[in-house]
Amino acid sequence: SGGNETSIVRFRVLDGNGSPVEKTTVTFTMSTTAGGLSLSPTSALSDSEGYVDTTISSGTVPTDVNVTATVAGGSISTSSLNLNVSTGVPVQRSASLSFSKFNPRGWDRDGEEVTVTMRMADDFGNPVVNGTAVTFWAEGGSIGPNCKTVDGTCSVVWRSQLDRPSDGRVTILAFASGNESFVDANTNGQYDAGELFTDLAEAYRDDDESGTYTPGELSVNIGNGTANYDLGDNVYSGTLCKSDNSAVCSKEKVTVRRSWVLAMSSPHGRFAMFSNENCTVASNGTIIGSAGMIYVRVSDANGNSMPNGTEVSIASGEASNLAVDDFDSTVPNSSNAACYGVAVSGTVGTSGNFRIMAETLEGEISSVRIPVSFN
Repeated sequence: SGGNETSIVRFRVLDGNGSPVEKTTVTFTMSTTAGGLSLSPTSALSDSEGYVDTTISSGTVPTDVNVTATVAGGSISTSSLNLNVSTGVPVQRSASLSFSKFNPRGWDRDGEEVTVTMRMADDFGNPVVNGTAVTFWAEGGSIGPNCKTVDGTCSVVWRSQLDRPSDGRVTILAFASGNESFVDANTNGQYDAGELFTDLAEAYRDDDESGTYTPGELSVNIGNGTANYDLGDNVYSGTLCKSDNSAVCSKEKVTVRRSWVLAMSSPHGRFAMFSNENCTVASNGTIIGSAGMIYVRVSDANGNSMPNGTEVSIASGEASNLAVDDFDSTVPNSSNAACYGVAVSGTVGTSGNFRIMAETLEGEISSVRIPVSFN
């Protein structure tokens, strides 16, 4: 769909004994002409082996189609299996990147593994063609360089090792050749002038997590013949371009991409107090009244998430001069530090403390006493 692709459909004419019949006229019809589907020729003579062919050309909308062959002047006919019309080319809006874990214990260990998976679909939501190549880049550690899709999906393995970024955060970029996204306002399956589209700049690995390209960051730089970072070209680029006017759109593909960040987590926990549930406003532990909430951010030595599987809990039996609600929680599958709310109560005019701790899967414990005063 959207290109100039064809498929040859072959039939064979046989007599009652199963022998080939030559020079027999066979006519061809299609089950649908949706989106401009066509076939040629519409009739043909069988050859000495009884074979007869026609060619079906793709249209502009996704659909199933089959071809019926009928012996001229008779009632003998048969139909082909269904052909599926679809682009099979990745589109940006349907590219999805996922990690088996975002917080492997990779800061002090080599060989910790994360499965990195890219999933892609075409403009019609169908899986991309099997064998579509995806390339992977990682800011730190080691990652499989590429994979090829099966049913729209492929995976590689990232492993912890040197190089380790100083902040423990690793940006991973996955990219493939595909189409920009557009809104098909007239539902003809192609991009027409004036329809909304997402103009993609050159793909790059956003190591500083700024959301914009910073000079020095690795960029894909495909096809421009320069070392410069390229912005969008203000026209739709993709195989569903309808116009031949380069000022409107281009059939040239672009780089479809997704990027995520994982943390090479350390087993050494850090704790900080805050007064709001997002852990963005620092607190000195003061509660107005006799009960309230203390929020504690639990992070590793670099300010990222503790390693996957770490348990965070309150040592309630060690609370001093206050009451604290018990909880036991596993850190989220995230590269970012987790924020926990702790309910405490006591007597106005007094102060106390409680202990919060983080225990890794290997049994390493980090803890701290949190001071609380009631005013």
